[in-house]
Amino acid sequence: MPLVTCPDCERSVSDQASHCVHCGRPFSAQSRNSFETVNDLTRSNPVEVPPALNAYFPVGLLKFVVLTVCTFTVYELYWAYKNWQRVRERTGENIWPFWRAFFAPLWSFSLFRRIKEDAAGEEISAAWNPTLLAATYLLWTALWRLPDPWWLLCLLTFVPMIPVVDTVGELTARSPAAEGKNDRLSGWNIVAVVLGGLFTILAIWGTLYPVP
Repeated sequence: MPLVTCPDCERSVSDQASHCVHCGRPFSAQSRNSFETVNDLTRSNPVEVPPALNAYFPVGLLKFVVLTVCTFTVYELYWAYKNWQRVRERTGENIWPFWRAFFAPLWSFSLFRRIKEDAAGEEISAAWNPTLLAATYLLWTALWRLPDPWWLLCLLTFVPMIPVVDTVGELTARSPAAEGKNDRLSGWNIVAVVLGGLFTILAIWGTLYPVP
């Protein structure tokens, strides 16, 4: 039985009804015809509603770099967690996003490969080797064991991740979702930048100019 939408309560009723069975609004023959016309147009021209989330967690490159440095690379773990969380929701795989983020350097081999393959599926040129970048990232995270002041190089672990984050941005532009590009700092991001940035500056200063 064909249905139309009542303009008052927006619930579905029969197109032959003399009134809305839900709210009581009376229908004339002219109003029923207009309902049918609107419903026919809707069925023939469905509105494409973008998904709520992208396949991967998007973040603006500048935002990613700033938050990574100001949080002593903790933001990289958050980025990995959000991506593994979306992989699990999208594929239904039995994975633990928290532990894959906790051991992000080890699981970066798999994550970078997935992003590269999905980019290729969208015909996006990603001229980087996922294994090489993951290996570089893994080795770079071990630089914190170096003596002063060379351990400060571990703050630059975002360098091998730049091509990956950039490719995720291209995937987001190709199939945009309602969440947007995520390239602006939120209130919590600003707090992290101010407090974390101050702590980072103090750590760098104390390393380069230790108190005798």
